[in-house]
Amino acid sequence: MSTSITPRAVTLRASVAALLVTLAVPTLTQATDADANGSWTGRISGSISGCLDSADDGPDAVTVTLVLTQSGGTVSGSGSFDGGGSISGLSGSFSSGELGGSFNYTDSDGTAGEGFFLASISGDTLVFDDLQTYDQTGDTCMGTYSGTLTRQGASRGEGALEEQPGEIATNDRQLRTQVTTFTNAIGSHLRNLSHNVRGLTGLTGTGGRYETGLAAGDGTLPGLGGWLSYNYTDLSNDFSGAAYDGDAHNVVGGFDIRPLDRTVLGIAVGWEWTDLDTPYNGGEVAKDGVTIAPYVAVLVTDQLSLDASFGYSSLETEQFRLAGTSKVSASNGSDRWFGSANLSGFWQHGNWSLSPRTGFVYATEDVDGFTESNGNIVASREVTFGQYHVGGEIAYLWGNWEPMVGAVYELDFSKDEYSALDANGNLVVVNRDDDNVLFNAGVRYRHPGGFTGSLEYRGRFGRQYVDEDNITATLRIDF
Repeated sequence: MSTSITPRAVTLRASVAALLVTLAVPTLTQATDADANGSWTGRISGSISGCLDSADDGPDAVTVTLVLTQSGGTVSGSGSFDGGGSISGLSGSFSSGELGGSFNYTDSDGTAGEGFFLASISGDTLVFDDLQTYDQTGDTCMGTYSGTLTRQGASRGEGALEEQPGEIATNDRQLRTQVTTFTNAIGSHLRNLSHNVRGLTGLTGTGGRYETGLAAGDGTLPGLGGWLSYNYTDLSNDFSGAAYDGDAHNVVGGFDIRPLDRTVLGIAVGWEWTDLDTPYNGGEVAKDGVTIAPYVAVLVTDQLSLDASFGYSSLETEQFRLAGTSKVSASNGSDRWFGSANLSGFWQHGNWSLSPRTGFVYATEDVDGFTESNGNIVASREVTFGQYHVGGEIAYLWGNWEPMVGAVYELDFSKDEYSALDANGNLVVVNRDDDNVLFNAGVRYRHPGGFTGSLEYRGRFGRQYVDEDNITATLRIDF
């Protein structure tokens, strides 16, 4: 924003702009339906005039990032723009989606100035109807601009996504993939554990029943046990304006005890890492962290069981993208909390068994704000995910082996949507789908001495643009 004018002109134009702001946006005492909070990025264009050197007059365009905070009918903030410039002291009034105010700025060459603006906000789009800047040191330039900014982490055009870190477009998928992988690992372990003591007739080498260290089939659970699970997930999104491709890994181990005959208490610890390529901005996103989660399971009846888990994850993200030919890098942390609960059943007829289940999972991740290596400011944000599920599994006991196949219907009740431009230039919500089917197939092995192992495939089907395939291997030993 290399813009300025003479002190007398500054006073005159500033007074006019301030009067426009006062008339257009009266001071408020309460918030409106529109929301100005967040980090906004976009490109504004206009012209510069009145410079001491007329060669500096002419068209101008600049990419701007603003971080705004709304409190009732007032807005404050700061930001940055091309070339290392900074924006400070932004303040204004906000009413019915209309925003007006002023700010100070400093160019990379040290030139300081003042600006005034009138803008409107609709959804995740901020439109500058009039933005005027006045240099106050070194020159007499005045700038007049207009343009559109888009809220980061929400509805975004393809161009805006290219100018943002890859985590913005991948955080939703990473959250749901890692959380459901972790909770599925715990839930699957607990269902297998309860199945072991529900009269699984047909096992060889045990007189027809699986031995757990207790009297098998007596309606009680093993007194002590440990387990380990490894999960590999292949992830991809083929929407060109927000495409990504990569894999996620999750190692989960747990240890549980039986304080009561029909109750298990345990603790699980996990390590996750995700590596994704983001071709829409020429970058990569790498995320890893640790999780701890206590869990509980109760045999309500001989056919029904309840299980629940609650966990916390501490995560770190490293990422980069390309801005032209320059590599822009960043790192930040995040804190995730999640919970899950399930009601499961088990019925056996001969060597066949049916295991229906229903439940839910909910997670929230607080992502720290950060500054990219080019000075771009990315505001902190919260990502949420909630899902109901209902389905089941059919298995056949063949000696000590148990092949199984199943399907679960999953329905989102909470998520953060984001948008990008499609090939025809239309703004499309990339993750608009609310449901899918999770298909699973695999085999379990139950050793007579208290050892259980399983290998299982899971695939999500029915989400537009997104493909997800998972392989899980689990081992358990009862003591």
